[in-house]
Amino acid sequence: MKNCYSKEEKSFETVDSSSAPGEQELSPSFLYRLVVGCFYQPLDSIEEYYGEKVAFYFAWLQHCSFHLLYLSFVGAIVFICQLSSGNWDHPLRPFFSIFVMIWSFVVMVTWRRRSNFLAYQWGTLDYQEEEIARPEFKGTEYRVCPITNTYVMYYPPWKRWLKMCVSIPLTVGFTIVTLLGILILYGNRDVMLAQYFATGHSYHISVSMDVIGQTAPILAV
Repeated sequence: MKNCYSKEEKSFETVDSSSAPGEQELSPSFLYRLVVGCFYQPLDSIEEYYGEKVAFYFAWLQHCSFHLLYLSFVGAIVFICQLSSGNWDHPLRPFFSIFVMIWSFVVMVTWRRRSNFLAYQWGTLDYQEEEIARPEFKGTEYRVCPITNTYVMYYPPWKRWLKMCVSIPLTVGFTIVTLLGILILYGNRDVMLAQYFATGHSYHISVSMDVIGQTAPILAV
């Protein structure tokens, strides 16, 4: 359950508006909200007004925005090097790929530490939601659960396997048809471009699977 100590232990640092009746807080400018607002958000105020779930969402956006800042800086340097050399296969690309891999690991590790800190601050470190049944779940009868010793909706496993035996072949079949269609499309494209640059004549599209393995015209371009 949610801990009930964070609300009482928070320091009251808010300014009473009645103490300064002639002073009104000015709203930040658009440039300030655009540049600074994406990196520094009032997470505590969001948590108090909207709850922890929404606050964690904005905390994740703030975390990603900060780490994307230096990633975009390194990516811009690699892009400038590609433009200056006129070669998209720049030698820096493998090193940039390694940097992105390390960056993703750093983002996840630092977010784990950041989320644990916020959960402890907001009193949700050991919070567990009560599991409820999906509204879409339609059981056939009520049976006693051997774990909780309560009545739950029961759905026979043989009906579930029957539906899976119908849906899995259909899914695999549609996936194979889609893959063959993509291969035939790209095979026609390669052969068409090769024949066009070699003879200057148009090419008739073929729907046969023989066009997939035709790589000789591509080498002649």
